[in-house]
Amino acid sequence: MRDYADRPIDPKSEMNVDPAGFLSRHGAARRLPEGALAVHGHFWAKKYERIENAVRITFLRDPIERTISHYYFWLNTPGDGHGLHQRVLDEGMGMLDFARLPQMRGFYRDYFFRDVNMAGFDFIGDMSFFDVELGRLEALLGVHGTRAAVNQNPAAIYSSMREVAPTTGPVRDELAEILTDEVAFYRQHLGR
Repeated sequence: MRDYADRPIDPKSEMNVDPAGFLSRHGAARRLPEGALAVHGHFWAKKYERIENAVRITFLRDPIERTISHYYFWLNTPGDGHGLHQRVLDEGMGMLDFARLPQMRGFYRDYFFRDVNMAGFDFIGDMSFFDVELGRLEALLGVHGTRAAVNQNPAAIYSSMREVAPTTGPVRDELAEILTDEVAFYRQHLGR
């Protein structure tokens, strides 16, 4: 089952405007819908905390790399009603200002995993080591499957923009400073 509709970092999303109401409407289920074996997407993890007998799995991406990728993805994707995305486009926001947004500085902590006990996850993988982590996940689940292709940004210009992005030296150091709490969250939950 795919779940991409919540828009956790959109200030106008239901989960941010009325978190308690959102959870009462969407987070009370004890089972997934008939036929669903797993949920895949971008959602507030608390939404599914009541599902019984679930194996809880997530992958985290280095916050600096994630922020850079997210920035260039949004620059090369037309707005679709997401309030924050539209603001970034309308203001022609630079990468460092983008990183300073509260939604980027708290992407994992304050949105996707807000009020979630991370110890409740059976598996937290690191996207930096995707192939190795998939092997670890297969061992945990006792299954072996075909490797899925790693998601690539569909914008034609993304790759060339990303290749020349100022992501080393002072800019990377500034991103690390801006994203200090997110980097700490990432390292804490990956044991690094």
